[in-house]
Amino acid sequence: MVLKKLKTGLKNIMENKYLIVEAVSNTASFRIPEFHNYHKTLLLPPITTVIGIAGAALGKDYKEAQKYFVDNVFEIGIYGKSKGFMKDLWRAKLWKGSKPKKSDRTIIQREFIFDNYFIFVFGNTNEVVNELHNSFKESTYALTVGNSDSLLKIVSLKILGKENKCRTSKLEHCILLDNHLNSLELDLEINKKYVFTPMNSPVCYNLPNSFIFLDDNIRKVKERKEFTFIGNPVKSNNKKFDAVIFKNKSIPIFKHQI
Repeated sequence: MVLKKLKTGLKNIMENKYLIVEAVSNTASFRIPEFHNYHKTLLLPPITTVIGIAGAALGKDYKEAQKYFVDNVFEIGIYGKSKGFMKDLWRAKLWKGSKPKKSDRTIIQREFIFDNYFIFVFGNTNEVVNELHNSFKESTYALTVGNSDSLLKIVSLKILGKENKCRTSKLEHCILLDNHLNSLELDLEINKKYVFTPMNSPVCYNLPNSFIFLDDNIRKVKERKEFTFIGNPVKSNNKKFDAVIFKNKSIPIFKHQI
């Protein structure tokens, strides 16, 4: 009986808790790495941006933040919606190492999403989740989503337990690890009135997952992984995903490993 209670207690200690970070921003831009003069944005912040946000809250630069996520393997969920897109025209100075041109200036068109609502889920042990919770509560550095002008405002912080976990095949406004395009189909309810919004089909990108840092503090991509970005509601035909329920939303989570 005593051994059974000890095992139960140890299991409860080891079970993940889930920190829910609810946040908003006026603008955000997450450039797809392969886009240069035209900075097309992703619909949601990629995993590297989320690590950077957590690092800023903890008071760590990106190198230290990445190590923190290596030492503490997190389950991560990313959910978000925006009101739409806009484009901003920038005049930029060319990099000194580029080929000589008549002008040392170039034009960059950057795409933004605006009026954004995000939910980030961080799953880990009770101790690690509490540390991250306290850091987001009193962030060391300003939190941004994309460029330094796009400030992120924390709306609420909440810690949830295993009772808020579920399995779901219905997905919307979220990110999945790996390529799931072949198993997804549009999931619209019949006889429901829909307000017109831009339709965003699922799309998969091969994105940086981790970096190596050189002596001069320049970072280079160490590893890439495929991520599926979900916009409008879809359902998976052959798989259910682990998810955390928050405000009637099932937010898929995946283990982030480097």
